[in-house]
Amino acid sequence: MGYKNYNYIVTHPNIDPNNPDFTPGDSNPYGVSAGRHGAYVVDAGSNTLDRVGYNGNINFRFDWD
Repeated sequence: MGYKNYNYIVTHPNIDPNNPDFTPGDSNPYGVSAGRHGAYVVDAGSNTLDRVGYNGNINFRFDWD
């Protein structure tokens, strides 16, 4: 998870301008919800939601800004 979200955050450094603790490049996978087709992972460091397929592919879904 880390490298995918790291790359996203580095290319979007102003994603969370009102958070004084935000550092571009942070990654903190926090919550996981597993399902039939893979899992959704909330990353508290990059404020993103990703889907991880059973084949290991990571797809970015949403960011909170």
